[in-house]
Amino acid sequence: MNVSIMTPHASLRLAAIRLGSFAARALVAVAFVVAGAANLSSTPSVVEMFETAGISQWLRYLAALVEVAGAAMLLLPGFIGLGALLLATTMFCALLGHFFVFRDGPIETIVLLAATSAILWYRRRELLVLYRRHVGRRRLTDLVTADLYAVFFWLGLGTCLAWSVLAAVVTLDMFH
Repeated sequence: MNVSIMTPHASLRLAAIRLGSFAARALVAVAFVVAGAANLSSTPSVVEMFETAGISQWLRYLAALVEVAGAAMLLLPGFIGLGALLLATTMFCALLGHFFVFRDGPIETIVLLAATSAILWYRRRELLVLYRRHVGRRRLTDLVTADLYAVFFWLGLGTCLAWSVLAAVVTLDMFH
């Protein structure tokens, strides 16, 4: 039998780490909600950016939906890693757009990519647990009767894959 004794100092340290982690996630979530709101409110600079890239306006609404959904997932226990994966993939695609299409300084995109990547790295075990719970050693028929976590897992993974394919298609289209 193992008995664990936690000193008051260790307890305070753990509470400070949890509070700092939540504060960082909340700050990143606020940044993505603001970006999503800018996309949804049809700010002239955002509309012009999508028109300059030659991309239809439906992608602006999809990006806003993904940003707001990912921000919400950053604040929900159990979905933090998946939300960070979704937002990091989104920021990677945005970074590709800044480099290859707009050819401007993507400082905000790099900062948000670094922040979401840090959260993703910190929560990488959460994604492994989700993967092993819903994909590892299961038959296809078992995946149909999965729970809410599996739905969000597949939705997030599918969105990340779709963003990656969409970024590749748009980037290749710009070179032709």
